Amino acid sequence: MLEYLYVFQIWIIIGVVMIVLEMMDTSTIFFLPLGLAGLIMALWLYLVEIQVVPITSLPTKWFWLLLIWAAIGFVNTLILAYLRKIGVLSGRQSSGDINHY
Repeated sequence: MLEYLYVFQIWIIIGVVMIVLEMMDTSTIFFLPLGLAGLIMALWLYLVEIQVVPITSLPTKWFWLLLIWAAIGFVNTLILAYLRKIGVLSGRQSSGDINHY
């Protein structure tokens, strides 16, 4: 059962499901970063499958894949929080003029 974690299509499904859940939740703090991390994991596993990246880059234990997924999700959370703070995600740019909406 756990060998399915090494199949890139599973990670695509995980990523898409998380992003769809984010569309329903709109918090941008939990589901979106994990969905993006799932798609990054899928890309990594796909590159290993087509032999662009060596197979030795994959961990031998399944739980390391989940830990890497969580770490990528955490980094994505930090990036999205920073983008929200500077106003890129909210659609407003911080200008010095108070009358600029």
